[in-house]
Amino acid sequence: MDRTIRRWNLEHHNDEVFELSGHDGAVSCLQFWSYALVTGSVDKSIRMWDLRTGKSHRTLRGHAGPVRSLQFDDRIVISGGLDRQALVWDIRTGKVIQCIETSGQVLGLCFSRGECLVASSDKVIYVRLAEPWPHQFAAGKRHGALPSKKSRI
Repeated sequence: MDRTIRRWNLEHHNDEVFELSGHDGAVSCLQFWSYALVTGSVDKSIRMWDLRTGKSHRTLRGHAGPVRSLQFDDRIVISGGLDRQALVWDIRTGKVIQCIETSGQVLGLCFSRGECLVASSDKVIYVRLAEPWPHQFAAGKRHGALPSKKSRI
């Protein structure tokens, strides 16, 4: 892995439009919407990119281990790491607004309409409700936890 993200123009014979570089480790997860791209890396950081310019405009640091999963919308980024934490970031300030701790490494996550599902290596899904959505997740409030089967989530 070469620590870069490449944007290609498939309409013009696979011409590379630009290469995004900035992470010090392999890129392990990403999401894009329109011209916004957010990437997570084994270097423990999250970068926010503008696909119109190919430039990183913010780096989020707070994980103690590699970032394994993330999702964002127009207000927050939620990132999950092998450090057993899911961090909720305010996009406007770049600050962590909540830390969701799990007993296992965070392998995946998603959020929608005030609920955040976190899949961790201990086979438990944590559900957090927002009060009020979308900026403030209920601190420490667990709506429910579901033990999974022995298969991976």
